[in-house]
Amino acid sequence: MCKFENAQTFSGLRRTVIVGLFLFLCACKENEKTGLQNFRDVTGEFGAGYYFSATKADLDKNIFLFVQDYDSTGFISLGNKLIKFKLIKGDYNDQTNDFSEVYAHGEYKIRINVKYMRDDTAYENYVGEMSLENKSGIMQKERVVGYSLSE
Repeated sequence: MCKFENAQTFSGLRRTVIVGLFLFLCACKENEKTGLQNFRDVTGEFGAGYYFSATKADLDKNIFLFVQDYDSTGFISLGNKLIKFKLIKGDYNDQTNDFSEVYAHGEYKIRINVKYMRDDTAYENYVGEMSLENKSGIMQKERVVGYSLSE
């Protein structure tokens, strides 16, 4: 009788662990849907502006986290959809070319703070940080690298 009770307890524990693992994996998958996602300029809509990626390798492959055009709009991919944000605040340092900007779309805000890095390429290169926020606060923060492209 004792062995049978242990078998039932083990079976129940195993089911609990499996269900818990399933719920954990579903929660992780949901976070992927609500977080920043990489995207490419498949529409050709982007022209002159600032392009930011999580890594230099992504930037070189035209895989972006955030694109800002010179029309005071920015784009991110969220929930597998390209979302257009409007610039609501900007702070620019004309001497260093560093800048901070805040964009908004509905309940979301994007904050980007970058520093200009001088190098020998044809592009203006930037490094910094970007955050995605909702009403509750920061949802995701990313280090970014980017460049400025003029047409």
